[in-house]
Amino acid sequence: MTRIFAPRPLTLLLCAAAALTSFSALAFQQSGKITAGSDMTFFPYEYMENNKPAGFDIELLDGLAKTMGREAVNIDTRFPNLIPGLQGGRFDITNSSMYITAERLKVIDMVPYLKSGEAILARKGGDYQPKTPEAFCGHKIGSMGATSW
Repeated sequence: MTRIFAPRPLTLLLCAAAALTSFSALAFQQSGKITAGSDMTFFPYEYMENNKPAGFDIELLDGLAKTMGREAVNIDTRFPNLIPGLQGGRFDITNSSMYITAERLKVIDMVPYLKSGEAILARKGGDYQPKTPEAFCGHKIGSMGATSW
């Protein structure tokens, strides 16, 4: 007999959806809105375009809010302010890409919805072509604060 649906994965998916629905009902107490803290400097995930929030994370939250019958409101703040703002009740969720770490899991819940990696960028055709973080030693580099590097 050929099965069209695998019962265990389907059951797990339905249970996860039910759990998320229950969580959503409890998590967002402000009627009609989901207020999110976002660092709008992380193109293409969250950034400002024509004075309006834009990017992958913004569109994801807009879609979630629409499904829930809510309005998404993004508060532009810098990355170091995201967790304190969430803890202090300034917003319901954070809507900025953030690595999941043991330290962060002690103080906030996180949803692994996106997987990415690190990148080292160098001028094409230039003499300096680093392959590892150790290759930065002795060179001037640019980096963004409060990130994994």
